[in-house]
Amino acid sequence: WDQTVSVDGSLGNLYTQLSLAMEWRFGENMPGGFLYSPLPPGFGMSHKAMLAPENPRRHSLYGSVALRVSAFAWNLFFDGNTYDSEYRVPKEPLVWQAVAGIHYERPEWALHFTLLRSGGDVDVRQLSEAEGSEAFGAIVFEWRIP
Repeated sequence: WDQTVSVDGSLGNLYTQLSLAMEWRFGENMPGGFLYSPLPPGFGMSHKAMLAPENPRRHSLYGSVALRVSAFAWNLFFDGNTYDSEYRVPKEPLVWQAVAGIHYERPEWALHFTLLRSGGDVDVRQLSEAEGSEAFGAIVFEWRIP
């Protein structure tokens, strides 16, 4: 098994945020690098930083768990736009996420199943119609072109 602590942030007109995350992976023949988590566009640099596993000709099978908390200073979807701040949605300043996944990787292709659960990003005390927390799953098939 391995563990990673990560800090990331973004400064832009879509999001301005800072995130702290802990990631754990457990399994056999795991590739080196960081866990890939599906994130909304513009949220941050989300790339698959991967190093070859100990035995690159053998399959890799591993599970993953990540816990993340993000502090938002600006979110275009809640704070209006850069020209008019009249239309705003009350937001939570801190949003947590829990991500769990199962990953199967071969030298030529990979399959990832990921479940994400997050705390609400809308302040439901001020906007009672809001849904609160969110949950979704992602299935990613990856084909590696040499």
